[in-house]
Amino acid sequence: MTASLLNRASANSCVVNQNALYTYTITTDNSLPNISGVCGGLWDNLKGFSACSASATSCGAYGSGNVLRWEFTVPNICNSGDVEAAWWDATTNNWGGISC
Repeated sequence: MTASLLNRASANSCVVNQNALYTYTITTDNSLPNISGVCGGLWDNLKGFSACSASATSCGAYGSGNVLRWEFTVPNICNSGDVEAAWWDATTNNWGGISC
């Protein structure tokens, strides 16, 4: 069971376009239950980092199934560790971790 979770975790993706603002696009590799609840947790946890005031926000089901896509733009003082921590706090990596 653990090996299965680790395999799924490695396929999640996080793409960051870096300029004065960072644009993050996080996409899960598998279907998630309760995407709206997960999205709410992601936003709540990201707001816990004062440097991470997000704009151009989107979170929801993507493509077929319940694949989650979380997209947002933040100032470049919001670092990838903040984003990864928000993911962990919202999901406890139940559907895999992210590495930005």
